Amino acid sequence: MQTMPHINACDVVIVVAGMDAALATVLGGLCPKPLFAVPTSVGYGIAQQGNTALASMLASCAPGIGVLNIDNGYGAACAAARIIHSLNATGSAEQKNAGKEQP
Repeated sequence: MQTMPHINACDVVIVVAGMDAALATVLGGLCPKPLFAVPTSVGYGIAQQGNTALASMLASCAPGIGVLNIDNGYGAACAAARIIHSLNATGSAEQKNAGKEQP
């Protein structure tokens, strides 16, 4: 819980989890930011090369979680970069319009 202020300070959160992937659901419930969940293929026994983590993330009831494919951290980073770019572009447009008088 000590790290939640640091996590919530981010514009987008990427969580990578294996086994039962409960971390994605927990962060999804605690963090108001867009969250991308990436299941990992690392595990043992019933983990089934990440399929168990993928199914767990897809079945999560926490709102606002986007689930990517197994081991697709690159895809999560690209999606996060698009959101951050969009936020920065919106912020720049608002700053430009702030100096203009409205009719």
